[in-house]
Amino acid sequence: MMESAIRNEMAEMQVKPDVVCYTVLIDRKSKLDGVQDAFKLFEEMMENGLQPDTVAYTALLSGFCRVGDVDSAVSIVDAMTAQGLQPDQITMSVLERGILKAKKIHLRD
Repeated sequence: MMESAIRNEMAEMQVKPDVVCYTVLIDRKSKLDGVQDAFKLFEEMMENGLQPDTVAYTALLSGFCRVGDVDSAVSIVDAMTAQGLQPDQITMSVLERGILKAKKIHLRD
């Protein structure tokens, strides 16, 4: 898996992942491997003392929206604002699309 290769190479070079690195991995995980794996990386980032930025929160939010988990997506925005970060236009756009997608799916059922 690409993520492990990148992480192994970083470890060999004694490079610790920063918020940007974690955000890229979170985005990739949420698109390819599943949002739960992305959420684990998000938690790991915070456990390692890194403070997620708006882009990191949005990457995770996007994953939850992609799978139709709007409740978790809203919780991510709530957690973001609790940390003193304001959702930007991209964050809100991702959330709005996720809500609309969930409503379309609900209407079809």
